[in-house]
Amino acid sequence: MSCSSGDLPSSSTLTSLPVPVHRWGAEVTYDAADGYPLLFGGQNDTWAFEDGNWVQLHPKVIPPIVSFACLTYDWKDGYVLLYGGGRGGIGTPDIDRDLTWTFKGGVWTNVTNPADSPPGLQYPSCTYDAAPGDDYVVLFGGVYGEGPTYTGHSYLTLHSTNQTWAFSGGTWTNLTNYAAPHPSARFGASMVYDSSAGYVLLYGGAVNGTSTANGSCTPRECPHLNDTWTFHAGTWTNITATASIHGTPPGRWEAGIANDSAAGDVIIFGGQANGYKSYNATQNFTWAFSDGVWSNLTPTLPVSPQPRFGEAMGYDPATQTVVMFSGLNSTSAAVLWENSWAFYGSGWHPLTYFLNFTEAGLPAGQSWNITVTPDKGVALSLKNTTATISFGWATGNYSYAIASVAKYHITTGASSGPVRETDPTIAVGWSPTKFTVKFTEKGLKSAWKTEWSVTLDGVTKSGTGGSLSFAGLAPGTYPYTIGSVANYSLNRSYSGSVDLLATGEAEIAATVALKWTLVTYHVSFEEKGLPSGTLWSVTLNGVTKTGTGSKITFAISNGTYAFSVSASGYASTPSSGSVTVAGAPITEHVKFAADEPAGSLPDGLAAVARPET
Repeated sequence: MSCSSGDLPSSSTLTSLPVPVHRWGAEVTYDAADGYPLLFGGQNDTWAFEDGNWVQLHPKVIPPIVSFACLTYDWKDGYVLLYGGGRGGIGTPDIDRDLTWTFKGGVWTNVTNPADSPPGLQYPSCTYDAAPGDDYVVLFGGVYGEGPTYTGHSYLTLHSTNQTWAFSGGTWTNLTNYAAPHPSARFGASMVYDSSAGYVLLYGGAVNGTSTANGSCTPRECPHLNDTWTFHAGTWTNITATASIHGTPPGRWEAGIANDSAAGDVIIFGGQANGYKSYNATQNFTWAFSDGVWSNLTPTLPVSPQPRFGEAMGYDPATQTVVMFSGLNSTSAAVLWENSWAFYGSGWHPLTYFLNFTEAGLPAGQSWNITVTPDKGVALSLKNTTATISFGWATGNYSYAIASVAKYHITTGASSGPVRETDPTIAVGWSPTKFTVKFTEKGLKSAWKTEWSVTLDGVTKSGTGGSLSFAGLAPGTYPYTIGSVANYSLNRSYSGSVDLLATGEAEIAATVALKWTLVTYHVSFEEKGLPSGTLWSVTLNGVTKTGTGSKITFAISNGTYAFSVSASGYASTPSSGSVTVAGAPITEHVKFAADEPAGSLPDGLAAVARPET
């Protein structure tokens, strides 16, 4: 049989998360010794299902690849038992396996004994018979190939078997009693121990070759069966009539079956009608077997898994759920499902889901990157240049983070968050990032309402406040020029550029800080004529300074400023006036002379007193 991945994404957009790869013909059973459901078959790998997550095991020795083998837990001997199977489908019976393996503590052990083993079988049905007094693994049916090949073909003649075998203490025993009632020869029947009823339950299967239990069929197209049998204390009983009073599952082979201990039911799902070739007869029915009667649950279920057969299905006591993985679908394209489901409570619940991320707004060919991180395990990243990035089927909850893209930012959706089975597709929209460049200043005398300006990419803005902003800028490099301010110098070049290559949605993408310094020159007043230590003062532009030395100095910027000079008891020349600062220091000379007393006579002249009259 040729099997493909069907509608799964192409390998260029698909990264598998830590779950088993799709397959059919795998089996799952609860490994009580190790405390987890164990999956094996269909591929050459071994997996455990722990805390709702698939965990790959890496035993040093692994059985050969087998599909549709017997895999069950031997409760009496305390290990998982693997028997039979084949490397291919029913079309390659010449490589049926007759090997017996056990698994315990993460170790596979080959315990094959050809002297007592059943013949190499594909599609045998087996389970542990836990009924008091039995306590062994029971195996029934299967198909083997022998004899001449079909005309024009390389495969052998196929033969169904109706033998019953028991495995206990490491030894196989043939329990077949042809004189007593027993199921007809078949392969791919669904078989499980019904813990509520205390017996082994067998349903359906397919017939091939010379069997006439349900009428003859061609060697390659085999009729399906829909009978129900129990096995207890070494005896088979046909209960089809009583089990089917409310209907019975349609005849199927390779339907998944498990004992739902929490609910006290046996659950059966899917399967395929009319044998090997009837892909389109695969269905997604769910039936329950309880108190010896079949009930169709399918119409009442809000959600059902996709149609499949050859799935791996078993019960997980730790989570009290029936776990189902993979299987082959119903179309001629033969899609292998890569998802996991759990049955509990009111019905089916997806344990795994496909992670899809879609984008809009990035230019063609622009790469973008997503990292998904599981609750447990290693984060995985995937980069692509297409509008969709898809990850393989995931188990549990994941968080995601979308890496930034230069010159773009996310405007719809979120760059990070959770991915859940209820919302496994994340859509984001990108837009070219628009930036704001802000110029800030310090040092200008705001009391003077000093105006300053900036020209950015040909646009000039000016003001007297502490900042000037340019908004709505696309990513790129923008030249700027700072306008000069009279009497001030700048701490940086008056021209430069701003690179807007940052990502994100920050309002201010770049800030250019300016610091102004007032440029001043010394204006000095030098005096002559005052006795040493005499206090004198100068008022320049409203600022007064005093001193007893010969010089009083001011630091002042360019401009024309009024001044006045004074000293008690002395007259100055000049006593007032103005100075003009024009990019250079200035020295103003002042000459003081003692004031003349009022009414005094010139030196050498004596005052003459006049008598009163």
